[in-house]
Amino acid sequence: MKTNHLLIFIFTLSFGLANAQIIKFPDLRFKEAIIASGADANFNREIEVFEAEGVIRLDVSYKEISDLTGIETLKKLQEFVCNDNNITTINLFQNTDLQTLICSNNPLSYLDISKNLKLHTLIADQTLLTTVNLTENELLTKLSISKSKLTSLDISRNTKLTNVDCTKNLDLKSIMVFSIPAFINNKKYKKDKEAEWVKAEVKF
Repeated sequence: MKTNHLLIFIFTLSFGLANAQIIKFPDLRFKEAIIASGADANFNREIEVFEAEGVIRLDVSYKEISDLTGIETLKKLQEFVCNDNNITTINLFQNTDLQTLICSNNPLSYLDISKNLKLHTLIADQTLLTTVNLTENELLTKLSISKSKLTSLDISRNTKLTNVDCTKNLDLKSIMVFSIPAFINNKKYKKDKEAEWVKAEVKF
């Protein structure tokens, strides 16, 4: 009898631990997109912690996603593409390996990439962003935030930038840069005529 009770206890404990490893995604469209990417290694239609930690690249474009809660469990994520969804907020605090973020055509009004120190590409065209803090993203080489709502942009600490597009931001009048000569007459640095490159006093 004691043996049976012990077996039942072990089974119950194991079952509970297994369930505890399943990640909850409030937006089922996001969950289904991750499953469709091939992350569901054991084919149980769930994403467990060990599966989430194996996701390196993820494209969830055109899925009508509005909530990215759960993305923090994709701790080894290096490339994330989420174009053409209904996303208003992106918080990537725990995705510290991220190198590429492409999030265009979203009603995005808040983007925090302050912990993504390895980020080298950010494309966020056609969003509602009014500003983005890029001070911690010193490895950034490509930046595109066009056709958006930018009112300010400071790229004075992003000295590795080789491509910039901040055109068609009607309220953007000045862009803080590390060197005006580096940006003037360079076709790889694009802005509207109404906007000016302004030299920032940078303290490294």
